[in-house]
Amino acid sequence: MRPHISFIDPTDQEWVQILGKGVERKFLGVDPDTGSDTCFVRIPPGWAGDAGAHIHTFYEEAYIISGDINLNGHEDLVEGSYLYRPGGIVHGWVEKSREGATVIIKMGGPTDIISVPGPDHEDEYDLPEVRHHDGRPHIIHLRTKDMGWTWHEKAAARFGTKILSEDSDNKNRTFLLNLPAGFKGRFKGDDDRNLECAVVHGALNLEDGTEIKVGSYFHHHPHQKAPPIASSVRGCTALMWSETPT
Repeated sequence: MRPHISFIDPTDQEWVQILGKGVERKFLGVDPDTGSDTCFVRIPPGWAGDAGAHIHTFYEEAYIISGDINLNGHEDLVEGSYLYRPGGIVHGWVEKSREGATVIIKMGGPTDIISVPGPDHEDEYDLPEVRHHDGRPHIIHLRTKDMGWTWHEKAAARFGTKILSEDSDNKNRTFLLNLPAGFKGRFKGDDDRNLECAVVHGALNLEDGTEIKVGSYFHHHPHQKAPPIASSVRGCTALMWSETPT
């Protein structure tokens, strides 16, 4: 199970180079039992991956904070783009970036790279013989900026959400949270679920006064009675995960 993390300040962490291509990351939360992790990844301008066609055993999801990434040769993922790959999806024959990018990536287990002959065609595709059951669909490119917000509560307590993906089996979900400037309310997620948060824009404050700013992160367990989100002076957008405790 992932540990309870009150919050992580991004200035307390160093970027660590990976892949030998100038790509850097900051680990945020890690589950010591499953190997699942969440991290910020920074990709340099002109980057080109060379892993070739491959699969991962476990799921991979990514949200683009800024910049561009091309994963199929004809379409850029840009600010606000989201993808979700169940384990066993063939990809990786095209991986490049013109301007560089900053990305939030979450892996469902240890990051393995299993080479696959081919590819059969230029788009990502499923290898059903190796795919594990996953209650979420394969999402190649969700343009979250084209989605409307679902608004909750009223007046200063009003906040918006966008559901990006949801597991049909356990109802675990990934969503965006929008706190307008001047928000004063109480948001803590579901009482029986872990709540994981990475701030994408702006800043928010917990009920105990803790400021969670851009690049900050927390992972709250329901039994820890963590302080809820209570306010945002200038507004905030955060990527959130609501998951059943394991």
